[in-house]
Amino acid sequence: MKKWVILGILILAVLGVWFYLHKKDGVQYLTAAVKRGPLTVKVEATGVLDPVGNTTVNSDGSVTGGITVGAQVTGLISRVYVGFNTHVKKGQILALINPRPYQEIVDQDKANLASAEANLAVAETNVENNRALYDQDLANQHSLIAQEKKDKATLDNNRINYHREIVLVKENYDSRQSLDNSLYAYLASKAQVESDQALIRQGEAKLTSAKIQIQTTLKQVQLQKAVILGAKARLAQDETNLNYCRIVSPNNGIVIAVNTAVGQTVVSSFQSPNLFVIAKSLKTMQIDALVDEADIAQIHKGQTVEFHVDAYPNQLFVGKVYQIRKNPIVQSTVVNYDVIVYLKNPGEKLLPGMTADTNFIVAQKKNVLEIPNRALLFSPLSTSSSSNSSPFFVPSAKKNTPHVWVLVNGMPVRRNIKTGLANSSYTQVLSGLKKGNGVIVGIKTAQKKRNPFATF
Repeated sequence: MKKWVILGILILAVLGVWFYLHKKDGVQYLTAAVKRGPLTVKVEATGVLDPVGNTTVNSDGSVTGGITVGAQVTGLISRVYVGFNTHVKKGQILALINPRPYQEIVDQDKANLASAEANLAVAETNVENNRALYDQDLANQHSLIAQEKKDKATLDNNRINYHREIVLVKENYDSRQSLDNSLYAYLASKAQVESDQALIRQGEAKLTSAKIQIQTTLKQVQLQKAVILGAKARLAQDETNLNYCRIVSPNNGIVIAVNTAVGQTVVSSFQSPNLFVIAKSLKTMQIDALVDEADIAQIHKGQTVEFHVDAYPNQLFVGKVYQIRKNPIVQSTVVNYDVIVYLKNPGEKLLPGMTADTNFIVAQKKNVLEIPNRALLFSPLSTSSSSNSSPFFVPSAKKNTPHVWVLVNGMPVRRNIKTGLANSSYTQVLSGLKKGNGVIVGIKTAQKKRNPFATF
């Protein structure tokens, strides 16, 4: 117990000596009253205004606004139908590239297609004719086979008669003339059968040839069908290119940029030339704000955002956070994230491309007890009037335990407090102080008169 009493006496003695020395030097405390008022915690960022859904944030952090409309074919601009601020509808023609070269290609494609279709018709007719010839040859073959069977039967009958006549002649039952007649009939029928067989072999050859002819013409039909498919594909492609000569609006909106004129030649390449920029609507706008990685955790969807633009410096505009994009944007090793803010623009006062100085409202309270942040940084124990040549004392570093110093009978006394919200200027006090209390924020020292005879 004695130890704590002795320690307290020593502290009071040190404070007394410090107070005496500073009072001797004319030290005065700068104080600020504890007050009640609104306290808002904000995250500051800079963004660019553009119509909703029309912006692209590039890798370097720059913002490209509006839906760009380009040319997909190469040619000479022959007509331009719209200008700046023209309201357009989806599908409306904005400009026309000279269609004549593309029309000639389409006409040639149509002629090629008609020729291929005619060739297909001829090939299909040839198939039908060859099939008819084959059917006729097949019928003839069947007839020859039937005739052969009949002639074979006659041959067999004549052979039997001939052999019977031989026996009869030997037995003198018939004449030699009858034998000769039967031999003649037998040989004639045999010759007829051989002739029939020769005709059948010829018929088989004709049938084989007819089959080959049918297969050949069927292949010609398939070839012509392939030619027609290719001709149709070329026609469709060239008709598409012809349609691309009509540069149309992809959506309803307003033209905010025109980058072409009659007589200009546009060249379609891997990157389509930007001829027009169309905003969907200026009644609803968005801000692409770049928020530092250190602050992005405090941003969330639906958060209120206040901002100013240079065109209306005295007017406060309000929006809501719509989206936090996760793709980082690195600028000179500084990592930012694109935060999309939606806002209404009924009078269309805000224009695309304006710079918006935004404040994201992280937290806000209307009636809180608050003190200046300088009061939390002040510490009289580290003050030395002899080491401070400035008339105003520069406060020392903030301690771990929140506390302030107040004047009690002209002496600074430490008072621990509990803090809440804090911004760059003020901190909320939850306990430890009351409204009207004075907290020390610094020290003002009187300037000593310089001795004119003092040596440097």
